[in-house]
Amino acid sequence: MELAPETSQSAAEQDCVSCRIIGTASLFGIGCYIIFATRPFVLYQQFLSTRPSPAASTFHRSIHLIPLNMSNIDIIFVMGVSGCGKSTIGSALAERLNWSFKDGDTFHPPQNIEKMCAGIPLTDADRLPWLRTINTFARSHPRHVIACSSLKKSYRTVLSERVAANFFLLNIKREILEKRLSSRAGHFMPSSLLESQLATLELPERDESNVIVVDANNLDANQLVANILTHISVGIMERTD
Repeated sequence: MELAPETSQSAAEQDCVSCRIIGTASLFGIGCYIIFATRPFVLYQQFLSTRPSPAASTFHRSIHLIPLNMSNIDIIFVMGVSGCGKSTIGSALAERLNWSFKDGDTFHPPQNIEKMCAGIPLTDADRLPWLRTINTFARSHPRHVIACSSLKKSYRTVLSERVAANFFLLNIKREILEKRLSSRAGHFMPSSLLESQLATLELPERDESNVIVVDANNLDANQLVANILTHISVGIMERTD
């Protein structure tokens, strides 16, 4: 049966609309596939880097991923007990960052140095004026790496008052510390004070997101500085409970 011209034209128009819908949907699907398939590999890499590693979960009882933005940091403290390498690592880190370096020991008043030379441990009352002096310096001298023991949380609070500061704790085994101190000459801190420093040291608590523990065992200065720079560049701060 032959269709009337009007009916034939209407059917052709309907076929054309269907073709347009199917064609548009096909192009959309192809476009989505191309976009998905050609995304930069770094996106996949970033996604994969957030997956928990069984090995890391075994070694670290907790891992905190917190942004570390260098543009918001005025001062970096390299901290730890005597003999951990604060001055050596701090100086090398400052050079790599093109910052200035300052050794916190230079801020000690004479009476503190006399006590330490005599093998007498410093008290909180002895340390507080010293910490405040360092804080005053830090507030007016940004872009400095400062070597400072920063043993207690309360000390770190004083040091970072009104300062955008981050702390890198050089964590090292006792036997390595003893060996270093026994062979170190010309320093006012005797090896006999190591025990009191280890007893005073407080590892960072959960609310101290600006304190990073760095494993300093069996690593030379270049490797340690590279590890710290990795924390900075990757934007990750880790802490082991």
